[in-house]
Order: sequence, then structure tokens, then C-alpha cells
Amino acid sequence: MFTEKLEQILSERDKEHGSYDNAAQMNCYICEYVRSQENWDKLDCQTKLAIEMIIHKIVRIVNSGKAQTDSLLDIAGYATLALRNKQ
Repeated sequence: MFTEKLEQILSERDKEHGSYDNAAQMNCYICEYVRSQENWDKLDCQTKLAIEMIIHKIVRIVNSGKAQTDSLLDIAGYATLALRNKQ
């Protein structure tokens, strides 16, 4: 029963956000590239996390082909959290 419910949820997410495998590959590629830049280590942890989460949300949008409101709000939210750390 638990497995059936879990498979149903995963199937719904796949329809909503696109292929998990494709998203994982895209996310890894972009994050690895960003982390390899010489100034990455100069950033604080809050900014690094915000950048990685924003990348994740962008990947979801691109992978699904839908700019869902919640993903766009999440991007704004993570940017706001990073800004709060600067004040």
C-alpha cells in the first residue's frame, strides 16, 4: 500500500516537473560548473545554498516547460534569504 502511494506521488511529480533523471543530470552539470569557479569559495554558506536552490528551481522550470508560480516564488524567496544575510 505504501509503495503504491509512493509510486503514485512519483508519477505525479514526473508529470508536474518532468523527468527526474533529466533534472538530476541538468542540476548536477550546472551546480558542478558553478562550484568550479574560482570565486565560489569566497561566498558564504547562505549565498551558496541560495544559488544552488535557485539553480534547482530553474532546472524544474526548464525540465517541465512550465514557469509555475511556486517555483518562481521560491526563487525570489531564496534570493531574499541571501540578501537578509548581507544586511
